[in-house]
Amino acid sequence: MSADKPAIIFLHGVGLDKTCWAAQEPALAPYARVITYDLLGHGDCRKPDPAISLHDYVEQLRQLMDDEGLERAVLVGFSFGGLTLQLFATTYPERVEKLVIMGAVYRRTPEQIAAVAGRLETAERDGPEAIISAALTRWYAPEYQAAHPEVIEATKTRLKSNIPHEFLTAYRIFVTSDHLVTGKLEEISAPTLVIAGELDPGSTPDMAQTMADEIPDARLCIIPGARHMLPVESAEAVNRALIDFLNE
Repeated sequence: MSADKPAIIFLHGVGLDKTCWAAQEPALAPYARVITYDLLGHGDCRKPDPAISLHDYVEQLRQLMDDEGLERAVLVGFSFGGLTLQLFATTYPERVEKLVIMGAVYRRTPEQIAAVAGRLETAERDGPEAIISAALTRWYAPEYQAAHPEVIEATKTRLKSNIPHEFLTAYRIFVTSDHLVTGKLEEISAPTLVIAGELDPGSTPDMAQTMADEIPDARLCIIPGARHMLPVESAEAVNRALIDFLNE
């Protein structure tokens, strides 16, 4: 591994784990030291304390960077990972080499907050599995689902394997933490790329545009025809955008 390669750290979305970056790891490896990890309460990372906040996810990343001996890194966050990085980049700006916010929410309208809060209420009442089918519809285009049933099944299996109370803790943070970053993105000083799927109904292109407008000198990339699960469904376009951004 060349010593002059930058480190690039990937943060996944709520209910997923580090394996969602399987298509990015080999593509980015020639250009960077790739680091993926499981967020608190996901994959192999347990978090028994339910009284956590988005700040705890920020501190998890800071600790990871400290453990890896990294003063700065290129940070890529998808969905909940993107929300985490919005707060991280305004809390520890000196630790961010470059920033990629992908498929993330920002300045949700009352109607959008009500919709996601309704999904949380359903999951709390009926169990997390009750919202999986609708999630897959939002995350993957029908054409992609038809062509890649094995990917859809793997995602479904991943979601079903979550420990319910840990998933609900993370999902509740995702639903209720907008106020921690709203209006603060102008504080981000690192070169930033904002990526969104053209057809993402939750993390919309309008949200991405607003982020790019508020972050100084940010670049916006809207992937045509894509829904939410950009690292998987749109892996080739995402990898191309990441490599171009990394090499600038």
